[in-house]
Amino acid sequence: MMKLINGATVSATSVRKSWTQIVKNIIQTKTPTYVLSNNVPEVVIVGYEEYQEMQRKLEEINREELGKQIIQEHLEELEEFVSEHRHDVEDADENEQG
Repeated sequence: MMKLINGATVSATSVRKSWTQIVKNIIQTKTPTYVLSNNVPEVVIVGYEEYQEMQRKLEEINREELGKQIIQEHLEELEEFVSEHRHDVEDADENEQG
């Protein structure tokens, strides 16, 4: 059997004939099984625990990306504010010195 990202491959026909054994193998090995149709990967079967873990990681990545986006937006707003008020601060400094 060919390996794709640490998993087994089976044909769509094999899935119909050997579903129970394929599921047992997925649960025991905790690795995905790629279902091929005409030798092209069409579907990936993963165990429920592995699926939950993938979802958890995806949510974590999405939260991190959202956090980075929020920080970037605040930095841009801060840079704009500083740029707009830089002359006000410089004028105040000159008045204090003069």
